[in-house]
Amino acid sequence: MIKLIPFVFILLLVISGESLGCSCSPIPITSKSIDEIRNEKREYFLNEFRGAVFTGKVIKIDRAMVNWIAKTEKGEPVPIDYFRYTIRVKEHWLGVDSRTMIVYGEPDMHLGGSRSSCGFKLKKGKTYFFAPQFYNYPSLVMGQCDWGRWDPDSATEFTKIVGEPKHF
Repeated sequence: MIKLIPFVFILLLVISGESLGCSCSPIPITSKSIDEIRNEKREYFLNEFRGAVFTGKVIKIDRAMVNWIAKTEKGEPVPIDYFRYTIRVKEHWLGVDSRTMIVYGEPDMHLGGSRSSCGFKLKKGKTYFFAPQFYNYPSLVMGQCDWGRWDPDSATEFTKIVGEPKHF
């Protein structure tokens, strides 16, 4: 009987229809050279990407109710609680016009329930690589699957793709 408990739990999760995890698209296996891949990424970031790319230190974290992300079926805004990160820019490549940037991110847990989300919480005082996209311009929103996923070492690869960063 005890051996059936995990099976029943998994079955209930599947039947519930609600996902408890999230994932990003896998990195495709390709026969392209690194230079070809970098050229494609360069074209994307210079011609199609709508956002900002920079490294910076998180200097402030607070919660913010935003009403420009979700809408009801009638198109009315739905306030959602997000993290608002204030970032002191260290170096930047695209979309940065100020030494301080504000970036929004989904909380690591949905409020009012225990359902896990694709959110996260960055740590104050740490430096990250950011590639958030504009959502309801000029608001920048970062997602779990953004390029580089906040790894400071991603700046090295991004430099190989689009060139040297600018500094204030």
